[in-house]
Amino acid sequence: MIDPRIQYYLWLGLKKYPIKHKSKKDPKIQKKISIIAKLSDETNIKELKAEISKGNCSKSSLEKIFNPIGQTEDGHYIVTAIIPLDRAQALRKLPYVKSLKASRTLKPFSNPVINEGLGNNFLPSSVQAQSGRGVIIGIIDTGCDFVHSNFRKEDGSTRILALWNQRNGQIYREADINRALESNDQYKALGYKPKEGSHGTPVMDIACGNGLGTKTRGIAPEASIIFVESSQSDIPRSGEAVIGDNNTGGSSFYGDSTNLLNAIEFIFKEAATIPCVVNISLGSTGGPHDGSSLVEQGLDSFTQIPNRAVVVAAGNGYENSKHASGFVPTGGYIDLIWKKSSSSEEEIEIWYSGKDEFKLEILDDRDNSYGDISLDTGPKSFSSQTIVAIHRKHDPNNFDNNINIYLRKTSLRNIKFRLHGIAITNGKFHAWIEENFSRSSSEFLNPDNNYTLSSIACSKKSIVVGAFDAKGSEQELLKYSSAGPTRDSREKPEISAPGKISAAESLSPPKPFERSGTSMATAVVTGAIALMLAEAKNIGKDLTIDQIRKILTDTAHQPHSNNTGWDERYGMGKINIVDAIEAVRQL
Repeated sequence: MIDPRIQYYLWLGLKKYPIKHKSKKDPKIQKKISIIAKLSDETNIKELKAEISKGNCSKSSLEKIFNPIGQTEDGHYIVTAIIPLDRAQALRKLPYVKSLKASRTLKPFSNPVINEGLGNNFLPSSVQAQSGRGVIIGIIDTGCDFVHSNFRKEDGSTRILALWNQRNGQIYREADINRALESNDQYKALGYKPKEGSHGTPVMDIACGNGLGTKTRGIAPEASIIFVESSQSDIPRSGEAVIGDNNTGGSSFYGDSTNLLNAIEFIFKEAATIPCVVNISLGSTGGPHDGSSLVEQGLDSFTQIPNRAVVVAAGNGYENSKHASGFVPTGGYIDLIWKKSSSSEEEIEIWYSGKDEFKLEILDDRDNSYGDISLDTGPKSFSSQTIVAIHRKHDPNNFDNNINIYLRKTSLRNIKFRLHGIAITNGKFHAWIEENFSRSSSEFLNPDNNYTLSSIACSKKSIVVGAFDAKGSEQELLKYSSAGPTRDSREKPEISAPGKISAAESLSPPKPFERSGTSMATAVVTGAIALMLAEAKNIGKDLTIDQIRKILTDTAHQPHSNNTGWDERYGMGKINIVDAIEAVRQL
């Protein structure tokens, strides 16, 4: 059985529901899908490219839609591509294609501007004296205010080595940006203008702003910058969404998992042998949460080379009731109640052991049954095709079973998902509501606030960051900072950092404004790692991702005097940048 998301897209096509992906360059409706695939090994890349090119794809266009990412720990190879939807099943059946997944949309993890900030006084002066010189910080986000003084040198030239706008495919080099900065209308001259209040500018400023404009410095103020304006290449879920048709984007999403891997590959390729750390203050909710997703395997492939790091936000999902868990008994059942607040389209994912067998029954709030779906079945529709379910056996990446449920614009509000235990060895299940489908406040009535990490924050090698309020008297966790562990019980997040920070805003006056969220905390850790890499470079040492992780966790401050180990939300404690740099010096 192929990936449930692809099955759902195919079901939509078969039922003649609109799946639209169009652009100004090609106004025709195209049923294409953005995917991540895992191949047997690197030698299969040419074979898969040849297969994809059979779909009337020229060699030049193929280079734009097919991208090798890297080798996994087990020797397989990850690639990304955009393929015709109707060829997905045939491509998945190729003997060397071990897994093929549709991309996931991503969202940011910050709250709106709270108030005018007064500076980041919680940063030790000894840290602010460090620079990050000779290191590159990569930012994957939306909105890069290249005109802002915080991202320019004292002579007015840019600190940005490259800016790739995935929305139109344009790559702006350092020389291009410097020419634009000399004009009267810099944004028009470059052909790129961020939206006011964009997420990416404050993230970038926290990590590496130099304070020339705001007088408030980031963590690594002399690091060079590569910015990728993320874009969604996936099929819109519904409506007339136009994707990739302008410089600022019409989508409420912040890219997708396929373009995320493409962005990281671009950053590390541009950095070449220069030490580089990539910041990902984006994420999603659904997925296996065990590090087995193809995007997470791709993330891990990038950090096999020393002097590279990927830092990921834990997420802001602790109190949003988007996760539930429990045990299904043999011959019995357990109910999940999903409360919807709007008629928007949404998705739920349920994951459980491949040694078990569940049956899903769907009921209304009066216990009237719409029907059921057994293991290895689907797509199957219920309630006049407003509910679609797919029950997959043995996902190829973790051999667990999963159920995907899609609610297509329905007036139903409280829906009961009854999990029946047909054959039980373990019985444990986890369920997540995927937030990226809408901005509604749907929730489980019986939530579990643990296991609420972003679905891309569960990889084995990325460093995952929670958030606390460094400006508060008690420096407590921010209430929404997501909790671990991963579904396979690994300790994530590793570290926590200040998450309520003053930073520059795009298209705004030079004064800083306050933002909050794990997005901001992640930028702090990204800047700290840039300082560590710069220090290591200065003393002629390399740093592996495992060394970076160990230094951060070994030097962390325990949040409370009685804490002696890992915490579901703090990780191993609060970041201690000064001690982390000193630990690098002692290598």
